[in-house]
Amino acid sequence: AEELYKRALAIQKDPQVMDNLGMLYLATGRYREAKFLYQYVIQHYPEHNDSKLHFAQLLIQERSFDLAETLLLSIGQSRESFLHLASLYNRT
Repeated sequence: AEELYKRALAIQKDPQVMDNLGMLYLATGRYREAKFLYQYVIQHYPEHNDSKLHFAQLLIQERSFDLAETLLLSIGQSRESFLHLASLYNRT
């Protein structure tokens, strides 16, 4: 799957494909690569909220609560962002 995502990205940069690759990295414990990828997506595609949600999950796992909260609040009102904020507030 990773190779297919990378081939697709070689043809065209797509934030959803990058987000999917980031989730693959997370699922396989490659947190550093996921973090780098999510930072890129958020910088270049700030409207891509799925990447913000997934990056916030990673930040919560890393106990970077302030950054995760800022990221989740930037999404606006959505069910997913509220669920992640609730999870964050339960941990702090």
